[in-house]
Amino acid sequence: MTFRIGNPLPHPSEGSRPTALTRWIPVLLFLAVIVLCYRQELAGDRLPYYRDITQNYRPVQTLVQQEIGSGRLPLWNPYQGLGRPLMANPNHLVLQPATLFLLGFGVDRALVLGLLTALGLGLFGTYLLLRDLSVTQPAAVLGAFAFGLSGLYLSLGNLPNLMVSASWIPLCLYWARKFANRPSPGRSVLAALALGLLWSTGEAASLFTFFLIAPILVLAPTAPVREDETVQGASPARRLLRLSMLSGTGLLLAAIQWIPFLELVRRSRRGTGFPYEVASQWSLAPLRLVEFLIPGLFGAPTSMDIRKYWGLGHFDTGFPLLLSVYTGVLVLFLAGVCLFRHRTRWTAWLWGAAALSLLLSLGKFSPLHRLLFEWVPGFATIRYPIRFLLAGQMALALLAAIGLDRLLRLPAVDGFRSRAGTKMLGMVLPVIPVLAAMGGIAVFSAGYIAPRLGLGTRSGEIIPQLERVIRDGLLRGGALLLGALVLAWLFRARKLGKTPCAWAVCALVVLDLLAANRNVDPRQGPGYYRADLQLVSFLQAQGTGHRVQRTDRPPGLRIRFPDASVSWGYAWDRETLSRSTPSEFGIRMGYGRSTDHLDLSTHEESIQRMDAVTPEERLRVWCRSGVRFLTTYEQWLPESGLREVFTLGPRSDPPLRVYELPCALPHAYAVAAARHVDTAQEAWDALKSESFPAAGAEILQGDDHDGTGPESPPDRFPCRIIVDRPGRVELEVQAPTDGYAVLLENRFPGWKAWVDGRETPIMAANGPFQAVAVPAGDHRVVFAFRPGSYYTGGFLSLLGLGLAVGVLPRAGRSGLRHRHAVPTCDRPNGLPGRSA
Repeated sequence: MTFRIGNPLPHPSEGSRPTALTRWIPVLLFLAVIVLCYRQELAGDRLPYYRDITQNYRPVQTLVQQEIGSGRLPLWNPYQGLGRPLMANPNHLVLQPATLFLLGFGVDRALVLGLLTALGLGLFGTYLLLRDLSVTQPAAVLGAFAFGLSGLYLSLGNLPNLMVSASWIPLCLYWARKFANRPSPGRSVLAALALGLLWSTGEAASLFTFFLIAPILVLAPTAPVREDETVQGASPARRLLRLSMLSGTGLLLAAIQWIPFLELVRRSRRGTGFPYEVASQWSLAPLRLVEFLIPGLFGAPTSMDIRKYWGLGHFDTGFPLLLSVYTGVLVLFLAGVCLFRHRTRWTAWLWGAAALSLLLSLGKFSPLHRLLFEWVPGFATIRYPIRFLLAGQMALALLAAIGLDRLLRLPAVDGFRSRAGTKMLGMVLPVIPVLAAMGGIAVFSAGYIAPRLGLGTRSGEIIPQLERVIRDGLLRGGALLLGALVLAWLFRARKLGKTPCAWAVCALVVLDLLAANRNVDPRQGPGYYRADLQLVSFLQAQGTGHRVQRTDRPPGLRIRFPDASVSWGYAWDRETLSRSTPSEFGIRMGYGRSTDHLDLSTHEESIQRMDAVTPEERLRVWCRSGVRFLTTYEQWLPESGLREVFTLGPRSDPPLRVYELPCALPHAYAVAAARHVDTAQEAWDALKSESFPAAGAEILQGDDHDGTGPESPPDRFPCRIIVDRPGRVELEVQAPTDGYAVLLENRFPGWKAWVDGRETPIMAANGPFQAVAVPAGDHRVVFAFRPGSYYTGGFLSLLGLGLAVGVLPRAGRSGLRHRHAVPTCDRPNGLPGRSA
């Protein structure tokens, strides 16, 4: 494949060599924008709180920091759903570099620094990728901001696992392209490490983005260093082969995350796939396509006031997964310039990638998603189709940068005589579809959109606000397009140099995106996480050896908030121990489902069985699972055996009450008797029956026992818990006869037990729990979570590192070959060469 350099007419701004200062301009700009976006967080005045940050990510990070600070790996989380693996879940990002911030900073500061790092990686990685594509410096900066400041990317800040994953995409594309063109030890290691970190996040949308765009960029032309050279690189087949080898090596490097994760998935409810109504939740609603051009079409999604936010009846759960999908009018316009003025095969493929990602993101509004759900293995385990927009955003950012170079590529002339008018017409052509789209939006009018928001009779109240948003959006878009065309006119009239013109267009894009997406990362003051949580304080005062069973909010629950901000809803979830928040406070929870659907299958089966039993039987199961406290909005009668011990009072209607279950078993205990059953259903029937002894006799299930256990009366042995921390419980048992030590923690591969230092097989007990046999006498019993999957994964990761260092650099020795060429004005296959 050859690439020929043309010889355009000189321009007053061209011909100067870049200085050291100009090379640092992009870094300084990126740092300035990052500080501008997160200045309040850096000063400690404001903290992010929205969605997963409060409900899932920050609480688990608190537990991770405690474990790492104590010199232990955070392998197990005992506070959610009767215990579950922690590090095996890639959503917790334990094996990501940002976890290192937890070593030197508090959780809140580490969270902010992690988001800053993700934004910086997204910006700088996109810039490097565009420079490698031979895009000029201003255009590369514009493309970086088009990706990093887009509404989609900034909205991922509320979903840290998605943002961290997305931040690795540009660097993975950059190093994959570098390696595919010319392998070397340094490039192979950097490319494999970047791709390994992307693989380790387990994020389907990010992996889809990489594998959709990487082949296109790997096959794109490679620019020469000097204008008197042509470049002949490796064949397309060899480049794709190197890319596949690199991808496999990256997967091997991530094996230390993937092997435990696959073990977890196989034993979780997510392993069977989602129902379609769950998998298609948060699809891109067609009405939201208008938001690509007009920001804030649905109002402020951080408010529950219908006069400020009118999308409650339009989105799943009332709020969008991504607070903004605003791409930018100028970004779309410049991408259109690339379509009209740069007709090459690989840019056409980028447009195809953007179209495919848009089609997939429509989810239930597109037949393609349902077809893939039913016919593609593994697709049923992927939720939230709107995430597939990530690939389209990356493609549009690359196309916009190339479009800016194409817009300013035509030589400047004196006036607009000769062919300049025709070429100016070609420049204006991309504006036509954008203007047509904006005109179509005007035709829609607020009177068409409002009735389709699910507002019922109140839609008339929203029409004035919608009209204002649409009018302001159209004026903003028109002004931006006019400004870009004026700058292009000044350049062609030789009144403005090419480089100043490019930087001016870049400034317009940055200002537009900053203004439009400034509210997609909601924040609260530092006191938000320091509030006095009455329920948490009460439960912590009772000790940590008990479990708490939480019931869901009933329909029609009214919570009294100071204002209509959704922040109070997340604060209420935190105070009432919803989602993953118990991990922050060290409070063990009973039966409950997590939002990532990675609950253990045995746990999920128990929840489903409890839905079909009487309240009395449910209470028995809770007691025999170690649940001592019940938080509920229902009122239980004294006849049930429950005793009300705490209430949050007038905060909600009905109020939240806390009941104590006197029959609750301790977290670990020892008994003499055991009843042997063969199936999980028999174990469940025995567990919920009235005949279950109050002492807590074990129910040993299946083939885990040898059938020789004692059948004496179920006396409780003296048993003292001397160590009780995540993933490790140590007991002192005084057994007058042979018996069993029981641990009310979910049984999962990797749990091991030792009696007096001798490893002893773990048996299934009382449904999802575990136990070991102990002989008569005084003994020290240790339960510890030491999964072998990390040893297997670690070995494969080391193997992947060895391949990256010793094998990948030899994957085809034929790199780039430079040769002198005769200058020519024919330049059909490439992009402008690098310049400052």
